[in-house]
Amino acid sequence: MRTTLGELAALVSGVVVGRSDREVSGAAPLADARPEDITLLDGSDRSHHAGTLATAAVCPKGFRVEGFDLIEADDPHAAFSAIIRRFQPARPRRRIGISPLAFVSPSAVIGEDVDIHPFASIGDEAVIERGATIHCGVRIMAGVRVGPEAEIFPNAVLYENTVVGPRAIIHANAVLGAFGFGYTFVEGRHRLTAQLGNVVLGADVEIGAGTTVDRGTYGSTVIGEGTKIWHFSHILKGSKIGANCNIGQNVVIGPRVSIGDSVKIQNNVSVYTGVTLEDEVFCGPSMVFTNVINPRSAIRRMDELKPTLVKKGASIGANATIVCGHTIGRYAFIGAGAVVTKDVPDHALVVGNPGRVVGWMCGCGVRLSFNNDTTTCPTCGARYTRTGNIIQLQP
Repeated sequence: MRTTLGELAALVSGVVVGRSDREVSGAAPLADARPEDITLLDGSDRSHHAGTLATAAVCPKGFRVEGFDLIEADDPHAAFSAIIRRFQPARPRRRIGISPLAFVSPSAVIGEDVDIHPFASIGDEAVIERGATIHCGVRIMAGVRVGPEAEIFPNAVLYENTVVGPRAIIHANAVLGAFGFGYTFVEGRHRLTAQLGNVVLGADVEIGAGTTVDRGTYGSTVIGEGTKIWHFSHILKGSKIGANCNIGQNVVIGPRVSIGDSVKIQNNVSVYTGVTLEDEVFCGPSMVFTNVINPRSAIRRMDELKPTLVKKGASIGANATIVCGHTIGRYAFIGAGAVVTKDVPDHALVVGNPGRVVGWMCGCGVRLSFNNDTTTCPTCGARYTRTGNIIQLQP
């Protein structure tokens, strides 16, 4: 199916820079594009198009690159997605209703336009609200509530009393509401503690394939509205994750950890009991929190945990280590591989082992240069004053 750049620009409300009558027959990423394809140049690296066979691209407004016919778009990623769909239409989703091969308890409540695929199981007093889709092999236990237009992919398991918000997406083999890893050590044996809580997902939450979210001991483990959790992560009992967070793969959170809104945690990070992350904190790949100063396998020291607080907007680089019992100040910046062994002031730039303050950072992430204890960020224009190790943003 061949089409012109002019037709594609009309589709995405874009503007052609170059030949509007140029024809293309497909859309593909840079590395995969053929000469007759249109590709995406998002402006993040003006040299990364070298080597591509494509000579037509979707790009941000004002972007220019020699040798390309371009479609400028306000949101180039959304525009490129629409163009891909033009060449590769989505497969139609046929509504099937309730399959005769599914099990639905007589006491379950099923809303309008719900699809329940073969071999799914819906337990006693479960509620599946309007427009939800339950795929093959899903196990929904007693008392679960699935919100409108939520989608649960094959072989996911929702333990009793789990609550899934509107439009949430739960990918294949995820487990919600499993027993938390909670034991007391009595007479030389581990004894399972109470497992009386549940899991609550807000609206538009997405849970990646193979991820587990444990129930709380007595209350709820909560995932806030709009938060996305990637594959193979584990959220332990009683943790509270705020809205619009992005949690990478192979991340462990909890038990009983508090995470604010709009936090980003990259792959392979463990956020242990005693750690609190305020809003907009960034944790880079494989960075480490500790929570006990002198751990021994044979000596229980859970009553000796030292709390760590990471304040709003702070960034922690890849492979950094935060020794427990300290506070990372607002908008502080911990360099990759640094080892933090004491409190970090607001806006401080810390590097090395042991970590030391070597400069100051703007809230936008740009290093500041002070002159007579005042400065203006060259990127965002924010103004600061400095008194010793105290940095203050000026109105």
